[in-house]
Amino acid sequence: MRIASINLVSGVSRINFWTYIYAAFICVGMMAAMNFVQGFILTEHLRLPEDQQGKIAGDLAFWTEITAVILLGPFGALSDSVGRKVVLIAGTLLIGIGYGLYPFATSIPELIFYRLIYAVGAAATVAAAITIQNDYPEEQSRGKMIGFTSIMNGLGIVAVAGFMGSLPKILTESGMDAVTAGKFTLGGAGVICILSAVIFTFGLKDSSAINRHKQPRPMDLLRRGLRSAKNPRIALSYGCAFTARSDLAINGLFISLWAIQVGNLDGITTAEALSRVVIVIAVSNGVALIWAPLFGMILDRVNRVTGVAISLGLAALGFLSMSIITSPLDYAMLPFFILLGIGANSAIMASVVLVGQEAAPEERGTVIGVSGIFGALGILFATAVGGRLFDSWAPYAPFVLLGSIQALLFAFAVFVRLNSPGNEVRQINKTTRIP
Repeated sequence: MRIASINLVSGVSRINFWTYIYAAFICVGMMAAMNFVQGFILTEHLRLPEDQQGKIAGDLAFWTEITAVILLGPFGALSDSVGRKVVLIAGTLLIGIGYGLYPFATSIPELIFYRLIYAVGAAATVAAAITIQNDYPEEQSRGKMIGFTSIMNGLGIVAVAGFMGSLPKILTESGMDAVTAGKFTLGGAGVICILSAVIFTFGLKDSSAINRHKQPRPMDLLRRGLRSAKNPRIALSYGCAFTARSDLAINGLFISLWAIQVGNLDGITTAEALSRVVIVIAVSNGVALIWAPLFGMILDRVNRVTGVAISLGLAALGFLSMSIITSPLDYAMLPFFILLGIGANSAIMASVVLVGQEAAPEERGTVIGVSGIFGALGILFATAVGGRLFDSWAPYAPFVLLGSIQALLFAFAVFVRLNSPGNEVRQINKTTRIP
């Protein structure tokens, strides 16, 4: 079946395709928004001093990613054994429960516990959703599929961040106190997650590509995922995942916190600062949406190692440029945030395309799960170290840290392209089928 310019493998219907596109919209939006609204919880609900917020925000993300490191591989293996759809539904429900509980926390340990419930759901959702993304298209359409999916990811981030960033201001201006406004905002997000899980139940096709009566043990699948790194192109995709997931995490985590702190210095309320920085997020992601299908077409026309190198170069430029930002509430700085959004989005796309091309279909969930572990390790590093640098050095420090790593990975990508370029897209076997 063909939808627009995307060729789908045999067995995938239009309903399956559009349900997954909705999943790409809502799941990434919900995962990104958690970091975005966290500054509001720390400031208004728990009343943390500003000089501690970077560390606590980084630590919360750190424990989230510890959970991801432990569970992404098993969830990837589980998606190969019990099915992608079951894992995605369970993950979405847990994200919703985490959102519902989060604003009721009265202490940091309690907040961490609720965040861990969300984190288990996020790990399951990432492992299953990225695997479905690679299962549904035929190989020659993989870049276009991921480009289209990235558009929906970006729209989801803009829509959910816009909703959750603006709602506290609307509610407080109508007379509601800040704590109650936070409960309504995050509770609404939880309800959306639960309704989405119902939609996935009826709309998705389970795309496990292996015989369920002859399953390898999960640990065997995990070993295969790690052994796959002997392929330098998979190793490169793991390295790209290390920074690409970190990109999205610190964007939501530290840009909003940066804006809140700058706003407070200028006499702007927390809700107002969060509402204003939504515009920065919306514009940068909006331009990234326009770029996504163009980059998807590029990825389908060039050697995919070349695509990774391009994405890492853009990401390095975008993140390093944060060192010259005076304030995220200064709209004159928008071009730099646009470059940041394009670079982060490109790195995610290129990493997923390359690992999807190189992983064997029967091990794809496992390899993508291991790729997710590397992404989680990247977030662990970026949030734990970046949060402390945010407090002790400057708000732009976490971005410069990641930009420097991306510059080094760009050099590695060039090395791999020259020494182990792999097959061109046109040479790849196109006879994929979902049973």
